[in-house]
Amino acid sequence: MKFDKKLYGGDFEYYALSKPKLKFEDFFKLKNNHMFFSSGSNALSFVFRNEKLKDKKILIPNYCCWSTILPIIKENNCNIDFYKVNDDFSLEIPKKAYADAIIIINFFGINDYNKIGLEIRKKNPDICIILDNVQALFELQNNGANGKWANWQIYSFRKFLASPGGGLALNIKKSFKLRKAVSTNYDNIWKKASNLKKSFLEGEIKIKEESYLKAFRNSSNLLRNNIKTNISKLSFEQINRQELNIISYRRKKNYKFLYKNLKKFSEKRFNLFELKNKKTPLFFPIILKNSYREKCLNELKLKNLFCAVHWPLINFKFKIKLPKFNDNIISIPIDQRYGEQDMLKILKILKETL
Repeated sequence: MKFDKKLYGGDFEYYALSKPKLKFEDFFKLKNNHMFFSSGSNALSFVFRNEKLKDKKILIPNYCCWSTILPIIKENNCNIDFYKVNDDFSLEIPKKAYADAIIIINFFGINDYNKIGLEIRKKNPDICIILDNVQALFELQNNGANGKWANWQIYSFRKFLASPGGGLALNIKKSFKLRKAVSTNYDNIWKKASNLKKSFLEGEIKIKEESYLKAFRNSSNLLRNNIKTNISKLSFEQINRQELNIISYRRKKNYKFLYKNLKKFSEKRFNLFELKNKKTPLFFPIILKNSYREKCLNELKLKNLFCAVHWPLINFKFKIKLPKFNDNIISIPIDQRYGEQDMLKILKILKETL
């Protein structure tokens, strides 16, 4: 006996893949100046090694994925300083950045950082600029042309696509040899988790929610601790069998739908962010005007809308002034799994809860 269930957000369940006209590298018009990795964090680690940033000074934002960046900083014994991220995700970076490298994060893939990137490059011709496009996969278009002012661009696949892992480092001034995809133990576990979630959503009463959640956690842990830095075979297969143009279109459409329908409703409750021209978003971020995020997240979860938090805090061993919005931001899912009826349902849930 089956009962269809609808959950919004969370890891990608398995869905039928296609044979698109253009494979991943052809779609983004990539040249031989990129390397595939098992994850975005492994791609970032490679950049630190390649640029010999050990014991060097790094400038990073005061809002970022701490669990990814800090272990790499620690591993390389880097001295760090922070620049401010404003509540519209604009950046306050000193015109003269006294550091060996700077990490710029493209938050949620909704803004254009070209102007500030070009300014930093002009004022600091020798600094290593690392553009973290983990939340902005489609900035890979035209071989990463939008970020040509950066020395390196970093990407991750599983946040945008149904894939167990996969990351990429791009440097438009270098060329790299092709790295073979490898077999990994987390591929099979991810595939099992993805299929379990699909069965759960289709109403298989024997499938418990915790079964696929546990499998996804195991897959993520294995990916995080994986010593093989090459992209996995399944990840490479998955990214080459998805209609990237449709994925971009749906994400943009869903984002614009929520923005249009929440704009007036939101004025006293939360801040919204308009999608910049031609950008493909990861999530629909909102900043609550009152500090009741945990209550909201729990209520949304009860209504089957699972919203991510970017980013959970970890224990700091240094002083840092976090942005005011850090405790009030919520990321609403708007990805390619959802059509018009889904977005109407998500809109209804948000209006009832926020």
